[in-house]
Amino acid sequence: MADKVVKTSELRAKGDSELTELVTATKNTLFKAKFENHTNRLNDTATIGKARRELARLYTLQGERARSAKAAAAPAAKAAKATKAAAPAKKTAAKKGGEG
Repeated sequence: MADKVVKTSELRAKGDSELTELVTATKNTLFKAKFENHTNRLNDTATIGKARRELARLYTLQGERARSAKAAAAPAAKAAKATKAAAPAKKTAAKKGGEG
C-alpha cells in the first residue's frame, strides 16, 4: 500500500471493512520495510515514512467515522437521558465508619 498513493477522497468512498483491510496491509508493509532496513536490505528508506503517513491517514479516517457515528447517536441518547431525568433520583446514604 505504501508504494501507491491513494487520494483521501478515494479512501473516504471505501467501506469500514475495506479501511480495516488497508490498515492491516499498511501495517504489514511498514513492518517489512523496518525489518529490511534493519538488515540493510531496504533500497528506498523513504518507504518507511510513506507507510507511516498512509497509516496515519487511515487512522484519521477511521477516527472521523467513529466520531460522526457517535455524534449521530448522541441525539437519541440525549432524549433517553431526558426521560430518565424526569423520574425522581434515588439518594444513597454514605456509609459512616471506615475500614482498617
